Amino acid sequence: MNKEDEIRRLWYAREPQQQTPQEAEKLADEAWLAGLRLARHPLTHYQYVMDLVRPTFRG
Repeated sequence: MNKEDEIRRLWYAREPQQQTPQEAEKLADEAWLAGLRLARHPLTHYQYVMDLVRPTFRG
C-alpha cells in the first residue's frame, strides 16, 4: 500500500462526523509523525493531505 492509500485508510477509519477540515489537519500531523510523508516540506505535505481528503469533508 502506498502512502496516499494509507492516509486515505486512516481518514476513512474516522467516524463520518469527524471528517472535517480540523480533523484533516490532525490527520496530516499524525501521518507526518508516522512517517507517511507526502512531501519533504511539512507545509507541502499538509496541502497534499488536504487535497486527498477535501472531497469527503462533512459538516
